[in-house]
Amino acid sequence: RVRLGIGHPGDKAKVASYVLSNFPKNSDAELSFLLEAVAEGFPQLKEGNQEKFLNIVSGQSNTSKKTSDRKVPKTKPSPGKETLDISKETKKSALERLLEKFR
Repeated sequence: RVRLGIGHPGDKAKVASYVLSNFPKNSDAELSFLLEAVAEGFPQLKEGNQEKFLNIVSGQSNTSKKTSDRKVPKTKPSPGKETLDISKETKKSALERLLEKFR
């Protein structure tokens, strides 16, 4: 099970409506980046390497940096393992690419 943080509205009374509402439009880039990080780390999670998965996701979703300033760390693909190449532009959204991992 993976739980991703979604922020907090600041007021306890507004939490339920906040978590059940759609993501703000201005967070599309950050959400896309987070989903790409989850997709990149998924093979580690699938192999049972939760710590490596979390390192990949948390290292790429650090909100202290602007999305445009973040760099995806280069990793060497393991022989015989399918990897996700997020450096190439694609017409599919990050969520669509993540869903393909489960098919």
